[in-house]
Amino acid sequence: MMNHQDVIVAKQAEEETINKVKLVGSVVHKFRPRDNGMVLTVAAGRAGTDHADYPNVVFYGEVAEIIDKTIEVVPGNYPRVCIEGMVQTTRRTMNGHTQYYQNIVGYTLSRAPTNLEYLTGKKNIGARKLEGCNEVCILGKVIGIYEIPSNGCSPIGTIVTLRTVDNGRVNFPRLTCFGLVGQEAAKLAENDCVCIAASIQTKRREGPDGKTQRYETMIGHSTVRQTGS
Repeated sequence: MMNHQDVIVAKQAEEETINKVKLVGSVVHKFRPRDNGMVLTVAAGRAGTDHADYPNVVFYGEVAEIIDKTIEVVPGNYPRVCIEGMVQTTRRTMNGHTQYYQNIVGYTLSRAPTNLEYLTGKKNIGARKLEGCNEVCILGKVIGIYEIPSNGCSPIGTIVTLRTVDNGRVNFPRLTCFGLVGQEAAKLAENDCVCIAASIQTKRREGPDGKTQRYETMIGHSTVRQTGS
């Protein structure tokens, strides 16, 4: 029997975390920012509203090559797809300044079934589109809490940064919470384990240089503190 003195090296088990993004919508644009990547802009409906957001999803490697050959976007013909992915964060330092970025990285893409195909499991049936989906689920440990100041006495919201471990890679997704959800998020403490459900909200604004800048924000709509972690 092996005892602890016989162990030379042991891999530490990954934390139990969740980092999931699910989108159902129409591809309205595709472009290649670099040779090994493919970015799809997806029009995905926001739950409970008639409003659509337009998150970007990047695919890498062989998947990007397949998408480039099979997804064709032309005016009047916007392929409807289902995408599953994750939030990936990166850190870059330029001119002594460190900036943090987060992107949606896709790992599966499929043709969106019709509503009847989805309900029955049969193919080539029905014409009604499957309802749009824009869902994010992050479960991890809190490493940062920032209350967004306002001109009044109370903060207008709370930004929570969580730590997740995804296939050996550590990510730090940021989620912004408003209203009652923001108040609950402000009560969290560092190292709390929490699950936050959110959606991706996109906006365009004119930047200082006069050019239009695009923003993606993950807006939390429910938080649940985990116990026993």
